[in-house]
Amino acid sequence: MDNHLYNFCYTFILFILTSLGNIVSSQNDCKSDLLHDMRMERDSAYRSQQTKMENEVLRLTQLQKGLVAISDSRQAPFIIPVVVHVIHIGEPLGIGSNIPDEQIIQAIDALNDRWGGVNGLSIDMQVQFRLASLDPNGCITSGIVRVDGSSVMN
Repeated sequence: MDNHLYNFCYTFILFILTSLGNIVSSQNDCKSDLLHDMRMERDSAYRSQQTKMENEVLRLTQLQKGLVAISDSRQAPFIIPVVVHVIHIGEPLGIGSNIPDEQIIQAIDALNDRWGGVNGLSIDMQVQFRLASLDPNGCITSGIVRVDGSSVMN
């Protein structure tokens, strides 16, 4: 198997398994587990996306083991919703530690370039990061949470 493809599969599966390990090791009454279970039961689009991701992990595992042809390995990238928390010290938006939205967007674009092999120093990992558009309750969000930390000492 091509070494780059092997590295991609290994990195991606490690990422997924680490994420799943954190969920499995959490307490049974974890709010995120309850929310996940509720959405799996009530939200067909969410359930479909979860099934799609689980099938892709299975396919990549089989690909790594040589059970699937390499030719079908190029598919649409995984989209990972990201929430950025900006903890500032009371400045107005865009000043000091309260960085502007544009800076966050540029950082995510640069991250996608690196994961997408755009810089020529890596391969396309078929993963894209995007600011989350929905919060855990299904409400619209910008994906950027700002917190005034000026009242916290040190």
